[in-house]
Amino acid sequence: MKHYPSLFRAVITGRYKGDAETPIIRYLREQIGLQPGAEFRGSVATYLGQSETMFRLTAERDRYQRIAESPLYLWLATQNPHQNTGLWQFGIPSFDEYAHMITKALVRFTGELLSERPFDYRIIRAYEIRPDILRMIEVRYVLSDAPLIRRA
Repeated sequence: MKHYPSLFRAVITGRYKGDAETPIIRYLREQIGLQPGAEFRGSVATYLGQSETMFRLTAERDRYQRIAESPLYLWLATQNPHQNTGLWQFGIPSFDEYAHMITKALVRFTGELLSERPFDYRIIRAYEIRPDILRMIEVRYVLSDAPLIRRA
């Protein structure tokens, strides 16, 4: 297994210069980017841990365990992790929270409606894709590290 340098090491060595504005970021900024005084046009959810490449690198781990490495993998591949700060710095709203003060209501909402098993309560995201629930909270786009299979 090839070991990639950590994002921390990239920051220390000066390789990290901020998250890149990728074609996906440009598209999302045009479609749902926040503008002062403008109408809210929806948000994006990041769904990680599906990548076949990530699976080959960490085959002994399940998707929920691979979620933690996915942002680093995406950043190494594209120079943007395509989640939280990689979106927020470009004015793109997301259903993707990381904090130590997340409300119990949001943790319960996520646990009961967007997750099939326990998760790190400090990280809120769509752990499972439920289009009906995501539409209800105005998620218009889902970013994934692999193709999603639509269920009938």
